Amino acid sequence: MKILRRRADGPFVSGAARLKYRNVWSEKRDMMEQEAAAFAARLEGLEVHLAHISKANEDLSDMVAQHHKDLARLARMVEMLAAREAEREAQGAEVIADAPPPHY
Repeated sequence: MKILRRRADGPFVSGAARLKYRNVWSEKRDMMEQEAAAFAARLEGLEVHLAHISKANEDLSDMVAQHHKDLARLARMVEMLAAREAEREAQGAEVIADAPPPHY
């Protein structure tokens, strides 16, 4: 004789059926835990990747700032050399750029 117990939401359910429902829910819970673990691992990987990208971005930003300073310094040097050459031309000195190389 089977012992039937009443479920809270309706009909009577045998012990075997309750065991079946328990196994189904246990399997679903295990599957959800595995999915949660996989999601956590993927999230951690993304966070690590983001940290590396952020560090690379900071390094590149510092490099661009340094190149900007170098370009400004070189532009000032070119202006200074151009002014010096213009001053020499105004004084009537021989323009070095127009002179033939010494080995001719």
